[in-house]
Amino acid sequence: MSACDDRTGSARVRCEALFEDAMGHRSFARSIQASLASDPLIAIDWHPVAHEAPAGVPRHRKLFPLHVAWNARTVLSTLDLSAVDCLLLHTHWVAVGAMTRRLPGYVVCTDATPRAYASADSRVPPRSRPSLRSRPLQLAVDRAMSGARRVVALSEWTAQHLMDDEGVPGERLRVVPPGVDTDLFFPRQRDGDVVRIAFVGYDFDRKGGQLLLDWARTTRTTGWELHLVSPQAPVDLPARVIGHRDVRDVAAVADLLGRSDIFVLPTGQDIVPVAVIEALASGCAVVATSVGAIPELLDGGRAGALFRAGSAPELGRTLDELVNDADRRHHLADAGRDRAVLCYDIARTSLVMRSTLLEAAS
Repeated sequence: MSACDDRTGSARVRCEALFEDAMGHRSFARSIQASLASDPLIAIDWHPVAHEAPAGVPRHRKLFPLHVAWNARTVLSTLDLSAVDCLLLHTHWVAVGAMTRRLPGYVVCTDATPRAYASADSRVPPRSRPSLRSRPLQLAVDRAMSGARRVVALSEWTAQHLMDDEGVPGERLRVVPPGVDTDLFFPRQRDGDVVRIAFVGYDFDRKGGQLLLDWARTTRTTGWELHLVSPQAPVDLPARVIGHRDVRDVAAVADLLGRSDIFVLPTGQDIVPVAVIEALASGCAVVATSVGAIPELLDGGRAGALFRAGSAPELGRTLDELVNDADRRHHLADAGRDRAVLCYDIARTSLVMRSTLLEAAS
């Protein structure tokens, strides 16, 4: 990548970006990458960091932070940092792996640190959530945060936790929500005879897919069809439920959401789910749980319907009412689209990320 832009003749800031290669994080990185690809002020090379266990390391879900940190260390070892002005490390586990090298000014970007993530898990009672303050991994996260020139939080909820739990000074914090291309995710022509409901989530169980299936099997409400976009969606599905296990293309997801009337995410643990923002931009009436930063995304319930995580009765009542109330669906859909364009359009959010990286490089 050239360090000089032909249009201005001025030197461009060189940045290397390492990002955790999981579904939501990948969407976040790709959106910024596309938006800043031809930026005259900064040139960014992007490097995915795999979740998979390196060779010789035990495979276990609880060990994934170590896998990410080790893989980040491996990726970083291949880079020549001598001419690099700044690093973008997304997420904090990538930053932990990067601490083994002498680094230029760097930015840590995160949706939630371990302490915040534990607090957003509705499936675990607060008293049984372990304290992470004394654990070596948490100390490594603290070290990565303390050395960062800037820390990017993907939500105000995350920013508050970074200040309260990690002691990150407010002057080093920037809030950059995940942006979406609102020209790709937009309302399309709907089928007026059937209310189409969509669910998008890689981790089907954690995202509440089974709770949604229970509603589909037991509701007496008619006139709907449910589309499940997940590689982990069950094969044996009830009537009016369609599984999309092989959908990988962003354009295909955008088309499905754009033709859906309702988007549902009954997740038990989440922070800033990008699928919610994509659904808002697509003109869906969004129904989601009140965990993590989801209430912030839905403007406290003004741009979508919120319900208590794990509550099948609340989910059932909300869906039954929306299927039968076209006026409320349209009201929430319009409010959600307006919020997505105003707050989460990638053209806006990427400029905040760019200015943050330029600050770190100066």
